[in-house]
Amino acid sequence: ITALIFLVLGFRELISRYGGGAYDNESLTESEQDQDLSQDLPGKEGQDRETASASGISGDGELKVTFIDVGQGLSILLESGGQYLLYDGGECDTATELVSYLSSLRIDEIDYMVASHYDSDHVCGLISVLKNFDVGMVLGPDYSDEYEFQDEFIKAASELHREIVHPEVDEQIRLGSAYITVIAPAELYDDANNNSIVLKVRNGKDTFLLMGDAEYEEEMQIIESGKDVKTDVIVIGHHGSRSSTSQGLLYVADPKYAVISCGQDNPYGHPEQEVMEKLKNLDIDVYRTDIQSTITAVSSGNGISWSQPPCNDYTPGSIPGQRY
Repeated sequence: ITALIFLVLGFRELISRYGGGAYDNESLTESEQDQDLSQDLPGKEGQDRETASASGISGDGELKVTFIDVGQGLSILLESGGQYLLYDGGECDTATELVSYLSSLRIDEIDYMVASHYDSDHVCGLISVLKNFDVGMVLGPDYSDEYEFQDEFIKAASELHREIVHPEVDEQIRLGSAYITVIAPAELYDDANNNSIVLKVRNGKDTFLLMGDAEYEEEMQIIESGKDVKTDVIVIGHHGSRSSTSQGLLYVADPKYAVISCGQDNPYGHPEQEVMEKLKNLDIDVYRTDIQSTITAVSSGNGISWSQPPCNDYTPGSIPGQRY
């Protein structure tokens, strides 16, 4: 009972500043509404923050999730109701391609940007996006990285007069018709991968679980928390490394589909054999950016359609000059 009370009291929403992003007053108390982090979002100069452009709007109740091919990295674009959330941005060598791809969609503003953590293959592309697009809210985990990319990320955000928001577990973002809940991290580790912001995305009955580079330690944290992480689609952690995607996580998540973002002939052999064997043994349909390039899933709220069928290629990645 104590744990349940704590969960309810700790539940807050980061609600969009645009139309369609109003609070659901039946699910939030008045005090919880006062804790809405979106209240700190500055408006564009000369623009009412309650007004949104209708260009590029998805249909009512529709959520589009695009797994962008950024080589050996991760970048996921979510769109619903004319609002956008970008989760990670890939490596430096694909940053220009990412900016070009987003520009081709005629996106005026990224409403939310989430850096799962500050490794270059996740955050470097975000730095370029910050320099080329207006971004409403920038989120990232609360740890210090020894590498330069975290500092560059913070500097690029500050030039837009944005501070990095460190979301807490159970906080939510409302994106069009979708609700996005922070699942982890509840505590921080020495290994940056295990500080990844893990998100569960729900649109009606359809769900997606975005794992960043979370490895076994963070996965165990999630499992022991008892949180509902059952999902239709799981984005496999750490590009299919053997250090992620434990049997326990797959058991509690029970996904129908798995998406793996990795580069062709990458030097790590991602996705690794142990992970692919687990997915195959559980009959989980597999999508891979190294084989299929950019992949889009569209949620109606009552079913998910895909831009292409799953490749269901369960062979591991091969390290250049090595064959399995």
